[in-house]
Amino acid sequence: MKVTIFKFMVLCLVMTAASCGYERYSRTDNILFALDKDDCDRAKELFLEKAGVMNETGKGFNYLKFLAYLYQQNKCDDVIIELSPEALSYCEDKQKSSIYLFRARAWKRKMAYDKASADYAKAVELNPKGAALANTAWFLATCPDSRYRNGDRALRYAKMVMEQADQEDSKIDKSSVFSTLAAAHAEVGDFEQAGKAQEEALDLLKENHQERQRMYEKNLTSFKNSGSKEMVKKQEEALALFQESAKEKETIYEERIASYRAGKPWREDPSEIDNE
Repeated sequence: MKVTIFKFMVLCLVMTAASCGYERYSRTDNILFALDKDDCDRAKELFLEKAGVMNETGKGFNYLKFLAYLYQQNKCDDVIIELSPEALSYCEDKQKSSIYLFRARAWKRKMAYDKASADYAKAVELNPKGAALANTAWFLATCPDSRYRNGDRALRYAKMVMEQADQEDSKIDKSSVFSTLAAAHAEVGDFEQAGKAQEEALDLLKENHQERQRMYEKNLTSFKNSGSKEMVKKQEEALALFQESAKEKETIYEERIASYRAGKPWREDPSEIDNE
């Protein structure tokens, strides 16, 4: 699933660059094109060239943004790990929390669960909200190595995120939170609640996908009316990739429901991104 989602993200960003003017976004385009070709070393080289001409504030923001791109690309774990210390030196605590999350995922995909566990804990310590809590809860509930699972703490973190997601101004994806809550319930042996939470997650996920489908179709109509054949083609490609990734994620949620109904907790494939 992650490859499809990453290509979808790259295509959307390239479309944004095209609509805003190539000169302004040309460096970013080159980095994204390198990542799309799985050339992480070239992407890192281009990024460091870009970072070399920035002030301290700009470096912190751009390191954070670059690593956010990389963590979704499964061949860039070494780059994430290599650049994280430099990124941490430029970032404030909330930004550092995200850096630790990105590196934790990289360690997890390498099955270095001890290092992943330490980075997840640091992320929560620096910013006990949203993604830090949710992704740490997911790790604690689903890690393949039992030494690093802790169902009670996973459930506590998941419930904390749910409380945050219920706030009126929250932008947290509740479908993902329900899925994390389901995994935590399963880890403590409450498969009935796990199944109910995962079913709620699937319902919300489908609603989100239907809303985004309408948005892409609306944009496609606008591009067709503008007469831009190139943008129509790109939008059609983006829509097709979205539909593919949406179906893949819905299938995974359905598999989790089946697992909980069978009385089996969920164990994450280390190569997958956290519950997103």
